[in-house]
Amino acid sequence: MAYTNELVARKRIAFNGAVTSLLLLCLLLVSIFFYLVAKDYNPAQKYQVLLYTKIAIVFIILISPTFKYGGLLAPVKVFAVLYLFVYGFGGWIWVDRGLDLSEKTVFYSTLAIISFAFGFVTTRPFYSPEHNPSVIYAKPYFRKSLIFFIIVPLICFLLFLAVAGIPALRPDALTYRFEARQRISSYVIFTMRSIQLPLYFAICASLLGLYFTSRKVRIFLVLAIFAVYFINFVPGWRNPLFFITLNLALIFGYSTSAKKATAAALFVFIGALTILTFGFMRLYNLSSVQEVGAITYFRSRSSSDIEMFLLWASNALSVYSYGFIQSLYAFPDVLGHLHGRVILITLSTMLPGQGQLLDQILKEALGMDFDGGGLNLSLLGESYADFGMIGVILYPFIYGGIMGVLMKAVERNKTPARIVPAAFVMSCIIQGTMTGLLSISIYHILGAFLVFILYMERKSRGRKGALNARPTR
Repeated sequence: MAYTNELVARKRIAFNGAVTSLLLLCLLLVSIFFYLVAKDYNPAQKYQVLLYTKIAIVFIILISPTFKYGGLLAPVKVFAVLYLFVYGFGGWIWVDRGLDLSEKTVFYSTLAIISFAFGFVTTRPFYSPEHNPSVIYAKPYFRKSLIFFIIVPLICFLLFLAVAGIPALRPDALTYRFEARQRISSYVIFTMRSIQLPLYFAICASLLGLYFTSRKVRIFLVLAIFAVYFINFVPGWRNPLFFITLNLALIFGYSTSAKKATAAALFVFIGALTILTFGFMRLYNLSSVQEVGAITYFRSRSSSDIEMFLLWASNALSVYSYGFIQSLYAFPDVLGHLHGRVILITLSTMLPGQGQLLDQILKEALGMDFDGGGLNLSLLGESYADFGMIGVILYPFIYGGIMGVLMKAVERNKTPARIVPAAFVMSCIIQGTMTGLLSISIYHILGAFLVFILYMERKSRGRKGALNARPTR
């Protein structure tokens, strides 16, 4: 009987996947037709058709049973909605301004989201992980593996405060944060941020009822969340705050009931709004000590600070699609395609010396001069930098496949050792829509720390009696 039910379930999954794939194929043909064949359409009209195509793709992802696991907070749905705002609605401003290559940007981004959906549909039905009670609660080894990610980050945080103060609260935070980073070293900042990792495991285990379940301890964990936010707020970057918000929301969504995942979705929305406000205030405060082009532009088109914020927020996501456009300019005409070297450039910056990330290299190659760091390539920009149009199709397909595999792994075995790594990787992919993934060093460094924790946990399970250790209450 059980075998029959499983066979029926597999057939249903295969049928849903086939229907979804057929719909995606139809939308792909529509996109190619209106970009390559419909010569009578102007760029604005083509943009509208391709925007409607993106909306249709996102709608399929939101309602199709193939993408159903995880409720409102299913990572594939979060990715699709954010993608729509960055490359769909966010791309209109560049078409409206008549920016060169904006039409190609809209077309490539449509191909990429279709490829992402295909990757998810293709890999999800075929992965069936074994049931492995990987929990991370063996008391002595758990403490040993995590002490580095609690004591050492706190020491680095105090060192940062002593040397650089709180850059985020300075009027010139947009520029001073880079001066502070050079003064204190990026390694200190990366180590500070690693304190979020043990928090993820502790919260996940608490929600699952494994340990840290007493009322006092849970109150302490809530306070620890605020502390981790503050530690990551101090250096002056807002993207790490959104990254933490995504991780916490996904962990909460996978560690509790589907109904409670709605609360996590609301948490993500409020967190994103808060981080947008932080980004606006950073520019607004900087305008009090020097000229800021963005603030001057939006102030001239609004009658109040609130209206200026709303106008700024509605255009904020277009910045990331602009990074993709600049990648089309730079590769291959200025820098040449990198053929898989994007991640190698990122990893090389972790070595001693003055290495440059690809966003800074791109900024200098295009002769740009603006406050702050480099130009975010976005997920599609770095994909194009590596392999051109092939990369724009290949990388999203891989990321979609990774999401499908991870969601199935969590679905079959809800333990901290599955949920936390899955939430971490999927948060990287989701935020990579805006910042890029392969070209951002913090993802790789935190990922290495996470692998170390998982290694220590697996090592502890290999010791006699480790899994029988009494959970810490």
